[in-house]
Amino acid sequence: MHANVLMVFCLIRACSAKTFDLSNSGITYFPNSVSWVVSYMKLDHNLIRHVDYIKPYPYLAIFNLHDNLLTQFPNFTNITDTLTEIYLGKNWIRYIPSQLMDILTNLTILEMSNNQLTIIPDVPGPAHTLYRLDLASNDFSDFPALSRLGRRLEDMNLANNSITEVRLGHLEQLPSLKSLDLSLNKLSSFPNLCLYAGNSVDVSLSSNPLICDRKMAYVKLAENQGILNRTDELTCVQPPHLQNTAWTDIAVSDLYDHFSDNRIELLSCHITDIANMRCTLLTVITELQTPSMVRCAMMCLSQPNCLVYAFLADTSTCTLIGADHNSDEVDGLEHLNRMFMFC
Repeated sequence: MHANVLMVFCLIRACSAKTFDLSNSGITYFPNSVSWVVSYMKLDHNLIRHVDYIKPYPYLAIFNLHDNLLTQFPNFTNITDTLTEIYLGKNWIRYIPSQLMDILTNLTILEMSNNQLTIIPDVPGPAHTLYRLDLASNDFSDFPALSRLGRRLEDMNLANNSITEVRLGHLEQLPSLKSLDLSLNKLSSFPNLCLYAGNSVDVSLSSNPLICDRKMAYVKLAENQGILNRTDELTCVQPPHLQNTAWTDIAVSDLYDHFSDNRIELLSCHITDIANMRCTLLTVITELQTPSMVRCAMMCLSQPNCLVYAFLADTSTCTLIGADHNSDEVDGLEHLNRMFMFC
């Protein structure tokens, strides 16, 4: 668009106003003829390829270049004090430099869907303000590690990526999380949220190749206690007898009984400290003559209904925890200061 045409647009659409709106205008370059009082720069659905320089705008809070042709993340150095929302979805951005992310100390919303990102910088700059992060339809194969950036994050969209695994440690880095969209990924299971100390989380897991085994039993238990709220319908790809069965029609016992002859495979699971035993439904206390965490684990493996074990070396106590719909609490576990989960 020629400069004189742009000026006509500015006159018609009030370039001097607090909202600078040139969306759907066919412009190919980032305009500089913008009033210094602007607070919302709306340039979505255009053909802009580069943002070489953004001059200081003391009131600019919202920057929208959604659906353009950008290949690089813009440099917001001159407006970091006021900028709170960035919308850059549907561009061609492959990488966000850490230093450009770290300066966004007041950012609350970052929308980067439909780009080509594989990582997101885990920087502390926006950590105290960022509550919404949209990374849908990118090229993530790993769940992003956000130990610094994720402190206040409430809404995270990772739909339509290629993520194969989510670990409890990933979610523990997001203590404020309320909504997580993981639909259209390559997940076969989901971590045990019974041990998650954060908020109740709305999770979307649709269109994943879920294997409905013992690990997915924890998802069912977490749902039953309101720790996890699903926002979509799930179906299983394995085992064969549960293929295409609606998740709502599957009982907890269906998710582990068919593995009764192969429980030894669980020995490869890791052992982790836990603070409580929510989602546990029945305990069987067994005193061991020889204190051994391995023996406790093997006892759990030998019990068809055992989902979790807890071992306390000081008292040589092995606690086996399984599924029993007649009990909602676990007696005495609150007195154990150190316990372990066999995942």
